[in-house]
Amino acid sequence: MDWRIQLGVSIIVPVMSSLLTYLVAIKKSKDEIEAVKIKSNNEIQKIREASSKEIERMRASTEEQIKLRLAERELTSRENDEKMKNEMTTRFLGEFMKDPRKGMETFATLTNLVNKLPKGK
Repeated sequence: MDWRIQLGVSIIVPVMSSLLTYLVAIKKSKDEIEAVKIKSNNEIQKIREASSKEIERMRASTEEQIKLRLAERELTSRENDEKMKNEMTTRFLGEFMKDPRKGMETFATLTNLVNKLPKGK
């Protein structure tokens, strides 16, 4: 019986040791997996926040560019209107200086035209 106990101990101790080592390794790998998940979730959250800030910055920049372009168009439109008014005035004064009667007729025609336009314009 002595040799049987010795044989049983020599088999059971390594088996128990291996089993315990296996269980500890499983627990450790689960803990490492959980740590990696938490770290990954934190990184994903940081990336989402950074991309959200970047999108908001781009949106604000785009809105500023749109406002700037609209202001440029309005300014260009005003400049074109002023140029057209100046050209018409120059032509009218040029014709008026050449022939005052014809200039007065042109002025009367323009005045009638302006009076016929809707008041909103």
